Amino acid sequence: MKSELSISTPEIKKRVVIISQADKLNIESQNALLKILEEPRDDILFILETPTLETILPTIKSRCWIINFSPLNITDIKEYLLYRFANKINQNLIDKILSNYNGENLYLIIDEIFKLINSSSPDKILENENEGSTINIIELFRYIYLSNFQKSLDYIDKFNILSDRNEAILFINDILKFSHLLLKTKLSEENKETELIKLSKVIDEESFQNVIEYLTNAKNYVENYVNLNLVFIKLFLLIKNSFIKN
Repeated sequence: MKSELSISTPEIKKRVVIISQADKLNIESQNALLKILEEPRDDILFILETPTLETILPTIKSRCWIINFSPLNITDIKEYLLYRFANKINQNLIDKILSNYNGENLYLIIDEIFKLINSSSPDKILENENEGSTINIIELFRYIYLSNFQKSLDYIDKFNILSDRNEAILFINDILKFSHLLLKTKLSEENKETELIKLSKVIDEESFQNVIEYLTNAKNYVENYVNLNLVFIKLFLLIKNSFIKN
């Protein structure tokens, strides 16, 4: 991008650079972007799109004009998805996927629909037993990866997992399957990039084995102990410590 912007184009009076999902930029990329923003040019406009500012460097935020947009109306989203994916996915499945919409994760919703349409996606592995669980687990892992403890527990609570012992056991089993799949995917990245592969690239395999070991015993822990919060607090810490941030 830097090399392209350095090229002089007299016939173009103004250029716009749009960086989608800017929250996914690692520290190295953000620092490189910061160097460009520190010496802004009048003929270039940068637009950084992100559902959250939590992972954006303060030095970048201080150089930007922050504009907040209200979440899209779920009715309008549904109408668009039914039009966009007509004859490719049924309305009931779209309704089910949209039940996870929180105003910030629309791009994840659309990504998930593409994965469902494309049967080669490795995410399909988890859908046979508990359709839709992949969406929930990936989002949970994302909150944990961003070290957002409260959102992680809020997300779990959103699905009544902490109040239902049987649901908690099922959810732990799903995470256990996901953990095995994550390590397996990291070892074999022959398929195209997906959420699983993106997550696996920042996993420390050795420490992540501790997560699997804990999850293997978590079912009995949930059955014998009253405080489910302790299980998920431990889960949060284990997964968080298993990620290596870029």
